[in-house]
Amino acid sequence: MKVLMADARRDNQVLDKDAPAGGGGSGHVEVRWVGGRSVTTRGRATAPLKLLAPRRRGGAAWIYLSTYGGGLVAGDRVQLYADIHPGSTAVLTTQAATKVFHQQDGVGAEQTLEAAVAPGAMLVVAPDPLTCFADAVYAQRQTFDLVGDASLVLLDWVTCGRAARGERWLFDRYDSCNRIRQDGREIVFDRLRLDAALHPPADAFAAGPFDVLATLYFVGPAAQAGQHAAAQWVADLALAGGRDTRSLEASFSPQEWGGVLRVMGVRTQRVLSVLKRRLDFLDPMLGMNVWSRRA
Repeated sequence: MKVLMADARRDNQVLDKDAPAGGGGSGHVEVRWVGGRSVTTRGRATAPLKLLAPRRRGGAAWIYLSTYGGGLVAGDRVQLYADIHPGSTAVLTTQAATKVFHQQDGVGAEQTLEAAVAPGAMLVVAPDPLTCFADAVYAQRQTFDLVGDASLVLLDWVTCGRAARGERWLFDRYDSCNRIRQDGREIVFDRLRLDAALHPPADAFAAGPFDVLATLYFVGPAAQAGQHAAAQWVADLALAGGRDTRSLEASFSPQEWGGVLRVMGVRTQRVLSVLKRRLDFLDPMLGMNVWSRRA
């Protein structure tokens, strides 16, 4: 595996450019506060995982996750480890929606993210939505360890599939688990499993008319503004008489450490519009909008 050190003179660093192909891909990134900005000081990966570290405006370090071939195929096992050091800010995102292709003899794809966020640091995980093809099998495990006043903004969302091709909730299994620990204490254990073996064929996982499910977690002091804005938006939505309820449903769960926003929408673009507004509080910290971030 190649280890590339960040060079502030490079505008678009490609990590893992020459990694060998294989079914299992692993990566490790480190972000530190150096010279008045957050810098990706270490990055390595093996195929099918690909990491890009472009230089952006502002003081945050941006890391884009991608895969060779444009998606995850049966047998892919992708693991990423991230260390966000004291006082630094990092954004983990994607270049496009992650596609999960068809299973092969019951074998699907897996992704694992383990991140450690040090005191005074902030991690923003804001990928494009995950889209499972018909018959796909996918498992995702994400674990975050926060220390002291570390902060986390985590977006996890999935679409019904290729709706334009008539594939609505036709994948075999989607299993996502998010765990967040604060000073060693588990504050979030949130698992969503959609399994065709547990639902009748016409049930479509009881999603009704909705084609997008999104969950947004706000943890720590740097996420407070977003947390309060999300709570107010949900309250305003309810006071509006439910005018959006045929295309959108939302709820907010306040917690002592922050809160959780859940959104269901009929169209991906409608949910994206909501998420854009819910994440715009990050603009001053990142120096740009999290959705203006194509590499």
